[in-house]
Amino acid sequence: MRPHRAPANRSRERGATLIFMAAGMTALFLLFAMAIDLGIGWVARSRLNKAADAAALVAVKYASQGNAAMEAAAHAIGNANKPGATFVTTITSGANDVTVVRVEARTEVPTLFGRFAGVTNFNVAAAAEVTRFPLDMSLVLDISSSMVRTNSFNAMQEAAKTFLSLFDEKRDQVGIVAFATTAYDVLRIKKGFKTEGAADIDALKPYPDTNLSHGLQLGHLQLLSAPVRGEGGGRRLVLVLFTDGRPTAFTGTFSNIQQPDCGEAGPASYTGALSAFIYGPPLRALSEPDANGNTRRIQCFVGGTPTFTDIPVPAPYSPYPNTLPDGTAPNGDNVRAYARQVLLNEANSTRNDHATIYTIGLGDPHATYVEDTPDQDLLRQVANESGVVDASQPQGQMFFAPDSSTLEMMFQQVAARILTRVTM
Repeated sequence: MRPHRAPANRSRERGATLIFMAAGMTALFLLFAMAIDLGIGWVARSRLNKAADAAALVAVKYASQGNAAMEAAAHAIGNANKPGATFVTTITSGANDVTVVRVEARTEVPTLFGRFAGVTNFNVAAAAEVTRFPLDMSLVLDISSSMVRTNSFNAMQEAAKTFLSLFDEKRDQVGIVAFATTAYDVLRIKKGFKTEGAADIDALKPYPDTNLSHGLQLGHLQLLSAPVRGEGGGRRLVLVLFTDGRPTAFTGTFSNIQQPDCGEAGPASYTGALSAFIYGPPLRALSEPDANGNTRRIQCFVGGTPTFTDIPVPAPYSPYPNTLPDGTAPNGDNVRAYARQVLLNEANSTRNDHATIYTIGLGDPHATYVEDTPDQDLLRQVANESGVVDASQPQGQMFFAPDSSTLEMMFQQVAARILTRVTM
């Protein structure tokens, strides 16, 4: 006969199974509850991280307004992104003008299931740190008289002054160059540039021609001559070039000066600026600036020394060089072509010295005559936008204002781009 199990044994087995199932279900529930609470905490910490990052990034953009403004900006942005959290901002500045903004954030997150175990909330913390490097910048401004004809000269001055106000004159060093037939230093590169720079911009006066390459060259020299910061300063070099036209002049050394209307032979060599009109074959004049940067047209060389005239265009364009520096004939088309190449060469040299170039063009993109508006492709090459010339060099950007009413907005966009580049 087979043995039979007692009914009591089977009841005890079923009871034990139920106990194990209940324990297992309880453990699964606790794990599930813990996962949900941890997920809530992870989401909260992610949001807090983003809030701290945004607070630090925005705060550093207020460096020009002082530490109190940076702290206020960090607090406002932090609370806008994560209401109820606590944000503590620490700002440190070294002797090398590097500014570090650190934002520490904390908040309490209520639990969903943890309260059943007596845990009603848990603390979440995050931190973000942004470094603002010092900036050495040259602002190179076209002051050609074409902007008077289009009523843009005053708009350029106002936009340039607003642009200066966006930078930190306690940490940044800024200089100004102006160019027309020739270029000259308006403000040497230095700190404390806002008041003097604004007054100098107000004092600018228009002159003929567009010697872009000379303006870029002097801006480049300003960057190289900027006072050096402390060791490890990590300064950023930036050149901002504004123009409303195309290259019509360049500065160089010319051989065998011809002056058939002056009664004597010209010098064998002369260094100055040669310009042409914006289109057509005629030359404009040989010129050189006076001590204040004002353009002076050369009327004749007497005993090898230039004499000057107030007539804007000496007729019949005498004196003039026998050839251009590249050996081509001295006519308007060749002057403009050579001026364009000199500009590209100087831009390449500037970028080789680790400077980022931003260009701003002003003009009607639908102008009847293409010469009446800047060459946007040329300005992109000067800026090396997207590495169009050399991907190994600093890559800037070209901005274009179709009319004077949008010029200030373009300058502000450039400023925003620069301020982003000097932070990390």
